[in-house]
Amino acid sequence: AQILSHQAQRTQALLSLPLVAEHFSELRFIEECQRLAEELTQSQFAYLNFIQGANAQQTVWRSAQDTAPWLEGQIWSEVIQQRRPVVLNEYPSSPTPLQFMIHRLICVPVIAEGKVVMLMAVGNKTGDYTDVDVETLQLLANETWRIVQNKRTWTELQRLNQDLEERVQERTARLQLATQSAQVGIWDWDVVNDRMSWDDRMYEMYGYQYRLPHQETVKLWEQSLHPEDATAAIATCQAALLGEQEFRITFRIVQPQGNIRWIEAHGLVQ
Repeated sequence: AQILSHQAQRTQALLSLPLVAEHFSELRFIEECQRLAEELTQSQFAYLNFIQGANAQQTVWRSAQDTAPWLEGQIWSEVIQQRRPVVLNEYPSSPTPLQFMIHRLICVPVIAEGKVVMLMAVGNKTGDYTDVDVETLQLLANETWRIVQNKRTWTELQRLNQDLEERVQERTARLQLATQSAQVGIWDWDVVNDRMSWDDRMYEMYGYQYRLPHQETVKLWEQSLHPEDATAAIATCQAALLGEQEFRITFRIVQPQGNIRWIEAHGLVQ
């Protein structure tokens, strides 16, 4: 019954981690995982190391920081070399006095792509550590690593997306400046759905002070063509859509006010 109760508590803790990660920073999430490790194994301290190569990339303690050099030298190499949990229920004495003495310890590795990428340890349980404690710590360590990596990947994607958006905004601003200076209008025609979008400069060139629905813009273009140029302009457009030639033509339009303007149009069919 006690084992079943412990397994139920462990399962509940593991299932709660993704939700906890959504509301906490990475460091705060790691600290919560360490707290759960201490609670589930009845330990008095916990530490976690992210490993890069043979060195610790980041170390997070909940207590007993002064034991770090001793643990790093004695335990890391053994766990990394053996690539399996190390359990010490009779911990060897430190060669130097420590404020926080270690009596018992479990240290488990997390392995990803054939490499030890993280170590998680707990220590100083009142009684001996058991296989259930090792299993619990290993499951918790694996889930901690998975969630932290997902958070880091998501954060990096957000950063890249933000960089991309900033670049797009910058290039859009430059394009707008260039088109305004050159009095160039930009248009895009979704042939399949028969929707044409214009920028503000296009509406200005065609003599309109307001925007129209995309479905009406195609008709607006055709209706604005000068009667003497309409047939040639439409034929050139159709030939470009068929891939027979580039869309590059000069034609006249008639604005709503009756003014006639010459337009040079270029298009690329994709």
